[in-house]
Amino acid sequence: MDETEHDYPWLGTRDDRFTLALVLDVGEVLSRHGYPAPTGATLVDLTAGLYRALHPTPPYLPPSFD
Repeated sequence: MDETEHDYPWLGTRDDRFTLALVLDVGEVLSRHGYPAPTGATLVDLTAGLYRALHPTPPYLPPSFD
């Protein structure tokens, strides 16, 4: 994995659901709860964290109930 893919994993995928609008919506919700609006490096960190939470490696598999 190259450094760009590690730092910005959403650039190497085709998940059409993961958009800047999604990240900005999450930032807006955080702002309504009293957190400062994410900008600059904080916005990039929020984007990376949100992407990694939605696309875990390895993928989350729920436990079997067998």
